[in-house]
Amino acid sequence: MKKLLETTVSILFLCSFLASCTTGDLGISFDVKPDSEVNTVVIDTFSVNTFMYSPVELTNQGGYEILSGKKVYDEDFSFEACSYFTIAQPTYTYKSLSGGTDLKIDSVRFVLPVVYAEGDSTVSQSYSLIQLDQEIDLNEIYYTTSFIQGSELIDQQSITPYWNRDSVLTFEVSSDLYQPAFDLYKENPDNIALVLDELIKGFKLVSDESNTAMLHINASGAAMRIYGHYDDVFADEFELDFPVETGYRLFNTFSVYQNGELIELSKDALMATDQKFILQDGLPVVTKLTLPGIDNFNELYPGKTVLKAELIFHTFKKSISDGLAVPSTLSLYTINLLNEPQEAIIDFNTSAVVAEYESDFSEEMYRGSYSFDVTAYVLSLLEYKASNKGLDMLTENSLTNGGSTSAVVLGDQSSGDYACSLRVYVTN
Repeated sequence: MKKLLETTVSILFLCSFLASCTTGDLGISFDVKPDSEVNTVVIDTFSVNTFMYSPVELTNQGGYEILSGKKVYDEDFSFEACSYFTIAQPTYTYKSLSGGTDLKIDSVRFVLPVVYAEGDSTVSQSYSLIQLDQEIDLNEIYYTTSFIQGSELIDQQSITPYWNRDSVLTFEVSSDLYQPAFDLYKENPDNIALVLDELIKGFKLVSDESNTAMLHINASGAAMRIYGHYDDVFADEFELDFPVETGYRLFNTFSVYQNGELIELSKDALMATDQKFILQDGLPVVTKLTLPGIDNFNELYPGKTVLKAELIFHTFKKSISDGLAVPSTLSLYTINLLNEPQEAIIDFNTSAVVAEYESDFSEEMYRGSYSFDVTAYVLSLLEYKASNKGLDMLTENSLTNGGSTSAVVLGDQSSGDYACSLRVYVTN
């Protein structure tokens, strides 16, 4: 009875203490955990401030995939991609192809095989293929925001890329573009190491603003394809590919929009998000988290023991088919004063702390959440073994373009129960 009385008095004291504090400054409220022992108190909803930024420019080497199109996260956020690429010489010589017979060109098309599409791909999507006016340079493109511009529209086409069906996006190519490249190829019958950059600087695949889907294109099968016939026999046809170069000369560039306005993101310009933010594989956008309330913890609860601390982030969509595929895991990293990710935060077993996506079917809403066990990290802050500079949260593939564009919007402010929060369990 004495123990219960002491605990009750302590709780009343805490209530009066918190009531005398400025809740907005501390970002703290508390509740008694009903299913725990009487001397255990749960302090929930420590404030979590969130900011979006990009530690690198919004450009990634595509490797073997061309990304172009638009994805709509929700009513606030959308994401667009376009791709820069070049073509290489054919894999075999003119001499071996022609066999001594002259080759005649019938038509030329740029062929882009679509592996799959994300978003609303049941309606027609419009794309433009643009010829670049300067060579794609690795150092210039990857490390600056001044991307090269296109000087000439090659062709504009539409496609309806059903998500479960292979399709091909094709563009008609004029003789002004292909003829010089073919002539160079023909004039060097034994040399396959042709350099085409002086003739063709490169290409840019641009999505129309009205598009509702993101195309994933297999760069290994993409090419400027010449359809022709042998001069002596019209019926004997051939196809000749100038393939798209894969690897370091293929770039996908990204733009993020909020309420239709382009968001300028960099590591020097953090955008406060009011707790609502996006994370996506293949998109170098990171969310910085700050925990302003935790600095006051020792003052508010002197001598208390932290049993557990967890960071909780919720998302939801209106139905199981509404929205995007979400990342399976999220990670947290310490940061330096330049907001650059450093090391993954660890638990008591020195293992990296990872949050897995957990589905939650509730009434007619399809919700999900990520929960990080940050007990060891919070204790390091309270014991002054680490500084509270903040954390970076990102997906497994945020800073690499591995082909995945799984995305999630976190921070549901329509209900306080689903806001971002730091929950700390404390006992005497």
